[in-house]
Amino acid sequence: MQLNDLISRSPSLSFHNLAMDGATIGDVFGEQLSQIAASDERTLVTLTAGGNDLLSAFENRPRASLLEAIQREVMDAYDFLVDAVRRAIPKSVVLLTSIYDPSDDTGRIPGTLASAGKLPLHVLRAMNEHIETLADGTPDVLFADAYQWFLGHGVTAPPAEQWYWKRSLVEPSALGADALRRLWLEVLDRADAGQ
Repeated sequence: MQLNDLISRSPSLSFHNLAMDGATIGDVFGEQLSQIAASDERTLVTLTAGGNDLLSAFENRPRASLLEAIQREVMDAYDFLVDAVRRAIPKSVVLLTSIYDPSDDTGRIPGTLASAGKLPLHVLRAMNEHIETLADGTPDVLFADAYQWFLGHGVTAPPAEQWYWKRSLVEPSALGADALRRLWLEVLDRADAGQ
């Protein structure tokens, strides 16, 4: 059986996992970005950022004007982060990933964010549109739409079809991690095919 992953496709590939559970964009700057060694080698960078920033804001239930200001700040920080990654690794292909919605568009996530009430999903959608626009307008940057890919595999799905960790529905499970891997491979295959 042949595996469908990057190592099987390119056995000489090396992998550096800088991911952190629960990291915000500030954490990426403070702890992860400094671990990226400047390189002229062709590099694939997968970026999943911004979700924890928004969830933290949602949990605090700010008034609308403050939420709009937070949204702008997260978008600006995201843009700055993408630029910093591209400067550190100029020959990189950066795969930007939209933020998934464990509520399946219901605005409610039991457990972790139950006290936040109905979530302001328009902010999440605006952030995802921003990420897609940034990817579409930037050379060597690709867009992976995890929001659409994961929709229907959150709180509205039967337990066997959920892609989130049952103890914290804002974290992907092993099924979710595999789903994200498959999405990234599909995006890379489309890019290789010139689509």
